[in-house]
Amino acid sequence: MCSNDAIKIQTNSDGEEEDSVGGDEVETVDEEYPLITLYPMLTEADIPAELQETVGKEVWDMTGKEVGLVKGVEPVKVTVKPNVTFPQTPQYHMAQDTLMKVAQLIDEFVKEGVLNEVLSSPCNSPIMGLIKPSGKVRIVQDLRKINDIIVKCCPVVPNPG
Repeated sequence: MCSNDAIKIQTNSDGEEEDSVGGDEVETVDEEYPLITLYPMLTEADIPAELQETVGKEVWDMTGKEVGLVKGVEPVKVTVKPNVTFPQTPQYHMAQDTLMKVAQLIDEFVKEGVLNEVLSSPCNSPIMGLIKPSGKVRIVQDLRKINDIIVKCCPVVPNPG
């Protein structure tokens, strides 16, 4: 999670909010991006006891550091649907000062080993730079078109009926 808040992206077609984490106080970031809502940072009391016991403490950011890299965890692997075209979504416009802050943050992520530089990719997805009240920037990636081309990983739930 992030230093002062966590992002929730609404996913249902009615625009209704799904269950959230991180508290009850919410702030809509921008009317232009109504799907993005900020939530306060998690505290240890917000994390269910069973998760605290089974998931390593390094997963839960209680330090206020913007981003971290959890070592020893296998990368998430997804399966692409057959016969799809990879999306090439144009980058959203950002104000020059926001763009500079985003570029600086990306450079920091590369130096810390959290991001790897990729010279070419079969697809892309746009990012947005959201300026927090503290003046720091948060990077949000729009993965909706990527999500449309991957096979959903849904657990099998028995039919009780």
